[in-house]
Amino acid sequence: IVCDNAGNIFLAGRFLGNNPQGYKGKYVHKYSPQGNLIWSDTTVSSYNTQIGGVVTDASDNAYTSIDNHLTKYNYSGQIQWNIIASPSIDMTIDNSGLIYLSSDNIYKYNGLGICTSTIGPVSSGYIALDSTNNIYILTSNSVIKHNPLGTQLWSYPITVDSKITVDKSGNCYVSEPYVPGNCSVSNLIKINPLGQSVWSYTVPFWGGSGLY
Repeated sequence: IVCDNAGNIFLAGRFLGNNPQGYKGKYVHKYSPQGNLIWSDTTVSSYNTQIGGVVTDASDNAYTSIDNHLTKYNYSGQIQWNIIASPSIDMTIDNSGLIYLSSDNIYKYNGLGICTSTIGPVSSGYIALDSTNNIYILTSNSVIKHNPLGTQLWSYPITVDSKITVDKSGNCYVSEPYVPGNCSVSNLIKINPLGQSVWSYTVPFWGGSGLY
């Protein structure tokens, strides 16, 4: 889920199908700030649909990574291009409009659908950027920071599959949905740009699976 500059909301995902082949569907929906559906793109896909996510650029175009396709939609929902790309776990976009796909490598695409560079091999996982386009990758057991050229700067260990976000200064925040051995509490961790823990809070509930 993501919002554009006008406050419109974009959802990308998949759903169960009822046909004999056991197909699922994949979809992209755009809603107004008032919750009204503006446009949708829904197609049949295979059972193992891989959803990489949805991002928007400064012109309110939307980009989705679903299965092995990267697709660009304009403001009205018309497909501008649809290219073959590596199936991704996550995606993000920088201030210049370059799209980053997290897969077996980090792939950068421009607004024309051209792959401008490949960073890797790197560990795949959830991906975030700071204001200078350093790359933060969250795997199942660590947070790894790379500079924009892909050189690893540091690695910070975590204990369970988590979520990540990064502020403009390069501090990253990791939410662990539970503490191993105690599923009734969760961790929230702040890591500074040098890879050092600033603080860690234990919150009295299971969750922490969303972090923005």
